[in-house]
Amino acid sequence: MCAPQFLRPDERWKAAGAALWCRAALDLRRTRRGAARIPLRGNSGSGSTSEVWAKQARWVQAFVCTEHNYHTKGQAILFKGRQQGNVVILEVRSDTAVRWVVVKVQLNGRNFVLVGYYGPNCDDIEPLRRLFSQLLEFSDPVIMTLGDFNVVLDNELDRDNCKSRGTPKSQQYLRRMMKEFGLCDIWRQRVGNNRDFSFFNKKYRHSSRIDYFLLDLRLREAVKKIVYLPSHLSDHSAVVLDMIFPQRTISNRWTIDRSLPLDQEV
Repeated sequence: MCAPQFLRPDERWKAAGAALWCRAALDLRRTRRGAARIPLRGNSGSGSTSEVWAKQARWVQAFVCTEHNYHTKGQAILFKGRQQGNVVILEVRSDTAVRWVVVKVQLNGRNFVLVGYYGPNCDDIEPLRRLFSQLLEFSDPVIMTLGDFNVVLDNELDRDNCKSRGTPKSQQYLRRMMKEFGLCDIWRQRVGNNRDFSFFNKKYRHSSRIDYFLLDLRLREAVKKIVYLPSHLSDHSAVVLDMIFPQRTISNRWTIDRSLPLDQEV
């Protein structure tokens, strides 16, 4: 892994998630005036290949990834920046089933927990259980999560086909996790009941929104823009989040109710 580099305080950051083989990647990078270009991420066949590819890409300054197996290609978090000394990777944790990667970082003197998540395409809550257990071990985490969760958060707004299909357990568990950790679906908060979709199922010919940025509620004011980009090379659309972190301490306004570990059946 190359030495992590990051930006000076009060500069604009852009987080871009491309749903290719690295299903849930965070790319934190500076934007200039106008739209910044998003580098194309190629389809790498394995974790080792993607690591070599990432090191060769000029815009990658640090690369954190899980292993891979035959069921999933693994998760990655990519860091981009031109200034040294403003980011410190403090801790990395990854799922035994390579469904998620958790990275505790210090950005411009503040601690954040970055999560990349790729949910199974069946109604299985075990990866979320394992993730919740890991996040509980952090003290008052300020969480930024990006993922292909493979489940909608709203059965009516997040599907083009609104026929009732029941409420999946994974949806219930994810929503309860969001409540416990004080996370919000920032795109939905910004657009209200408007609809947009991030995934097109070619087999059944329907669209849904299953790729999200779930942010700590304390970060809402830092968000300038969040959009889904047109999809040309994948059945998923990239979701782009534009944030500005001011030079001030994030207040401790959220307390996790640790008496509810969510280990019961939903």
